[in-house]
This record gives sequence, structure tokens and C-alpha cells, in this order.
Amino acid sequence: MEKVKCPNPKCGRRIFDIEERPPGKVVLEMKCRHCGEIIRVGFSPKMVHKKNRRQG
Repeated sequence: MEKVKCPNPKCGRRIFDIEERPPGKVVLEMKCRHCGEIIRVGFSPKMVHKKNRRQG
């Protein structure tokens, strides 16, 4: 199991856990319940990519 943390440097708290990686690419966009930032998390079979998206 992999624990995914918020990429916001002021937050850094755990957002969710991944049990199994999907076979292809998947991108999730969600709001961190701790800091309110909108986060994009991309999954591929080998890596997890995290990115902040500024609220507008």
C-alpha cells in the first residue's frame, strides 16, 4: 500500500492510500480536505505524479 500526501508544502498531510496500481494511466483531481488546495494525482503502472492546481 502506498500513502499519497498533499504536494502543498504548507500541508503535506496524507490524502489517500493506493492498494493496487491501475494497469493504465489514471488522473484524479480532488480537493485536499486539510488545506483546501485542488490536487491532480496521476497514476501509471510504475509511478505516482502529484501536482498542485491553484484555486481561482
